[in-house]
Amino acid sequence: MTVHATNTALVSVEEYFFMLEKSDVKLEYRAGKVVAMAGAKAAHNIIAMNFAGELFTCLKKAGSIIVGSDQLVKIEACNRYTFPDLVIICQKAKYEKARNGLDALENPEVIIEVASELTELTAPTSSSAIKRLNL
Repeated sequence: MTVHATNTALVSVEEYFFMLEKSDVKLEYRAGKVVAMAGAKAAHNIIAMNFAGELFTCLKKAGSIIVGSDQLVKIEACNRYTFPDLVIICQKAKYEKARNGLDALENPEVIIEVASELTELTAPTSSSAIKRLNL
């Protein structure tokens, strides 16, 4: 997924949620910077959904669930809110309640991003920072 910075001024989490509520596109929050997420290409969606399909049966048997890119996730260690391609939840989900009703998942077990050369060039910390987290 391609990312575009919305501006260079740092914003608070509260301002981010206000912007997100008014936005026509998904916005990510990265330590005060707000980034607009562009739509994904067909190949990106095919990879993400095929991966989810392969994981589904195994996760269901284990009592875990998998959710897609409409789930906002809070990554406190990175001061970040993001819409990852896939998220695996193995425990009872915990959410940070938002004023606008878009609650952020706080306890993902696994965050999966389908990366491309373009996303690594435009947002090199997007997947590499998350991979290092001990979630």
